[in-house]
Amino acid sequence: MQKKVELFEKLREALCITDSNSKKGLNDDGQDVEIKSIEERVKRFRNEVIPDSEDFEKMTEQIDKY
Repeated sequence: MQKKVELFEKLREALCITDSNSKKGLNDDGQDVEIKSIEERVKRFRNEVIPDSEDFEKMTEQIDKY
């Protein structure tokens, strides 16, 4: 479970959704970042971070689709 939490934190960071130290949770407005920058970070996340595992198959499909 801890591995999945760490992976989610890395995805959150790549998407610039919110700072993991923020107390606002999902109510955080996120960071002001250009979409191209986010796209590059998510591609890097996809290629370097996600392990080749059936556990993450649906997530990789979604990332590849969008």
